[in-house]
Amino acid sequence: MNTLQELRDKRAALKEEKDGIVAACESEERERTIEETERIDAILEEFAQLSEQIERLEAEGVRLAKCAELDEAIERVVPAKTRPSIPKPGDRKPDAFPALPETQVRGFDSPRHAYTAGMWLRATFNGDQRAREWYKMNEGEDPKIAAAMGETSPSSGGVLVPTPLSSAIINLRNEYGVMRQLARVYQLTGDSLTIPRRSAGFTAYAVGESDEITTSDLTTDQITLYARKWAAMCYVATELLDDAVIDVASLVADELAHCFAAKEDACAIDGDGTSTYHGIYGLRPKLIAGSRVGGVAAKTAAHDTFGEVDAADLTTVMATLPQYAQSGAKWLCSPACFAATFSYLGASAGGQTIRDFGGAFGPAYLGYPIVISAAMPNGAATDYSNVIMLLLGNFQQGLAMGDKRQFRLIADRSLRLAYDQVAFQATTRYDFNAHGLGDSSSAGPIVGLVGGTA
Repeated sequence: MNTLQELRDKRAALKEEKDGIVAACESEERERTIEETERIDAILEEFAQLSEQIERLEAEGVRLAKCAELDEAIERVVPAKTRPSIPKPGDRKPDAFPALPETQVRGFDSPRHAYTAGMWLRATFNGDQRAREWYKMNEGEDPKIAAAMGETSPSSGGVLVPTPLSSAIINLRNEYGVMRQLARVYQLTGDSLTIPRRSAGFTAYAVGESDEITTSDLTTDQITLYARKWAAMCYVATELLDDAVIDVASLVADELAHCFAAKEDACAIDGDGTSTYHGIYGLRPKLIAGSRVGGVAAKTAAHDTFGEVDAADLTTVMATLPQYAQSGAKWLCSPACFAATFSYLGASAGGQTIRDFGGAFGPAYLGYPIVISAAMPNGAATDYSNVIMLLLGNFQQGLAMGDKRQFRLIADRSLRLAYDQVAFQATTRYDFNAHGLGDSSSAGPIVGLVGGTA
């Protein structure tokens, strides 16, 4: 590294070279050549950089000199042996801050990320000085400065939370949400996405030796996914920020992830096109509509509760599913349906499981895996006459999800200042389109079982 004097010498040499070029042009009474002009520009740029370095080192020298004078003054008053030492960041005792967790915290990429999110919350909203020092030492920036530099909510002065916390919510939402796992997910780069879909293909005809061949066409239509905006807000008492570093970050991530996952499943399964579901029509309402009854398998008369559903009803559903959708097909039902129908029938038959590709066992019935969602009808003894009770299908073929992949989480204390609470506001954008439900005469890749009537 160059010393201060070396930098000054270099700057002086550059000035001398530049003055020499200017003097030569003036003595020869001519304009500068292109090469001379380019060289002067380079000299001026380097001269400015050196000047900046010199000023920085000079300022540092002045600061060190003042510190040395202060140390001498303190030494004259209090000898070093009797003066308490000031700990350096690397000299802190192990118990200076709460220990990092040794076990993985659900949703976070690492235990350290959960700890970082918790310390940021404590430093930003509780004014915890120790948490602020830890964040500065480990993340390289002041949490309050980082918050001020973040995007804000103009109406409330909220700040964007650090990436580890928002990433944890996304991870947990993807884990909790059933329909996100079943649907084919498309990334939305704009406000909407139009996807072509094959509706009819070519047809082969029997023809004679000299007969004219009948032509056929490949027919396609389109489905559209929109970036529909969804939001959630929760409040956390500031006392929680004092009590536990990890717990509060995990609590916020878990609660917001649960509410978003529940809403996604409700939209994909029960959306009725109203404002509650942001205009989304889900699988059950769309499948029971008259134009798509080809994909509905009616049960035996009076089988309108989960306890009354028998093996014949389920095999009727299986027979309704087209052959092209059988590979990769899954049952979709509620916890009550799983217990009263599938578990009961499975136990009667000695129990059934299926091994997945990872080697783990999961529930299945007659070869098809069972996926459970609380958004499906979940009344153990409820009468489900003329209502879709459960689904079977290849959801990748019949359900599309558009995901904007843009998750925004803002924290704000001003909204609930009177209650000493911090508000967390999360927004995201997604859409579902249940497009593979067949028509009035034929089934699509997703079929359902409707409750019978006496």
